[in-house]
Amino acid sequence: MKVAAALCFLAVCTDALQSARIAQRKRVTMAAIKPGSGITVLGPGEKKVQILAGKLASKMGYKATVVVDDDTQLNLSRTLAYGKFYSPEGKDRLTSVKFAMGADAIGNALKDSEGLVIVAEGPMSEKFIETAMRGAPKLKRVSLMSKHGGSTGAMKGTEDKIKEVAVELGVEWSITRVGLLRGGGPGNVARGDDFGLDEFFYTTNPELNSFQKDKYADQYLLGTKLTAGDNVDFNAFTQVLSSQMFSSANDGNSNRLSAASTLLQSLRQTASADADFGISSIRGLAPPTQKSWDEAFNEAVSDGVGTTRYEEGDLPEEVAQAEATLNLDESGERKSFKLGASTRAEETLRKQQIGHFIPFVILAVPLVPLLIK
Repeated sequence: MKVAAALCFLAVCTDALQSARIAQRKRVTMAAIKPGSGITVLGPGEKKVQILAGKLASKMGYKATVVVDDDTQLNLSRTLAYGKFYSPEGKDRLTSVKFAMGADAIGNALKDSEGLVIVAEGPMSEKFIETAMRGAPKLKRVSLMSKHGGSTGAMKGTEDKIKEVAVELGVEWSITRVGLLRGGGPGNVARGDDFGLDEFFYTTNPELNSFQKDKYADQYLLGTKLTAGDNVDFNAFTQVLSSQMFSSANDGNSNRLSAASTLLQSLRQTASADADFGISSIRGLAPPTQKSWDEAFNEAVSDGVGTTRYEEGDLPEEVAQAEATLNLDESGERKSFKLGASTRAEETLRKQQIGHFIPFVILAVPLVPLLIK
């Protein structure tokens, strides 16, 4: 991996400075990272989550950089974040997330970063963790994306190493654990939503089932439930059940928007210092407000579970209008969500973008009776 190679080069340059730096550095207490600070997003895990975290961080006022491997990934990342017409000259805009490639660019990003977001889906090399964290002399807090069950499963070594290096450097850590990832796009494009990645995220998805689940998650499952510790039961049965869930929330599914937002909130929340959380997506028609996030984190720490909530006026006007008539049948009674969240025109555009029509098959599975209540 080219990022790992670049970090290894940086390690040679920074190892000699570590002893003096650690000796001079005292533990930072409640080091919430404020907007305006530099943060770097990197790791071997879900690149869509990384790009999304960088884009959202820029919207929040951070100086955000996402590390990429090569030119191909650089161009794709820019397109996923802002669309195919964003950067014809190949340069990032001042107010947008920056993308770093190569040892020099990565080193420059790390040296100005007070926060690190590390995204992993499986065990990481200890050298990668060491170099990334020790290469950031201003580091105050590191936020790791792991998996449900990570504290005792395959991710245990990675989680423990993050904590170990954090203690050595006198910085704080936070761990966000996720399940199956859904969504991450803009939401209802026809309505003008711009919650996440560009519409390119939807139109280039060649798999119809995944496309529909992503669209649904980005319109109806934008709320977040935080569970303190590693206490979300994500066993083999739950994983299979979650993979079949189409239009409802459960503890096995995490919206990429929720994952990226929680990783960023973990950098700025005092309640998340040296703490770990499992996240699940819950019903929500728009991303939570900052006040809602603050209350959810405090609630999770004090009560074990915290949920984002919406107060009157929190929803954008267009979303609130949709909510007023959402799920009402002809008699005015509530009815269930529709299974899909995309229109025929949107599906046609998706097929045109990927260059061919994708036939789909409805697969009957033994779990279907369990999903019908």
